[in-house]
Amino acid sequence: MFFWRLKRTVAATLAAILAVAVFALVRVGSVSKFATYAGIRTYYLDSASSQGLQKQTLSGLEFLRVKGESVYVADADETFAQEILREYGATVLWTETVSDVTSYYCYTPIWQDGVCINGKTVNLHIAVGETYCVIGSPIIFGGY
Repeated sequence: MFFWRLKRTVAATLAAILAVAVFALVRVGSVSKFATYAGIRTYYLDSASSQGLQKQTLSGLEFLRVKGESVYVADADETFAQEILREYGATVLWTETVSDVTSYYCYTPIWQDGVCINGKTVNLHIAVGETYCVIGSPIIFGGY
């Protein structure tokens, strides 16, 4: 009787571990808001601000801590930025140009989260340089 209970407990524990592992693998693959874009990806963990831990790869259950993300796409230009705006149905709230980089601060209704800047909710940020584009949500932190 004891071994039968032990066997059941071990089997249930292993099934739970397997279920969590499968969930984690599926979730890591879907955590990216920009999964279809190849580039240098940065995840912001614990905070959707510059205070968040920045990582380029996730391990274990870190996907649960993701609060934002950005992707650096080489060989991209203004046309790419316009494609992003159309794809996400985004509204440009304002633009800003600094040192030949134009930033588009946008809102897309696809995502409910965002950060409040100047009284407006921003949840998509696009920075366009001469030969690259960086897309981020809610905004891009660090350099671009």
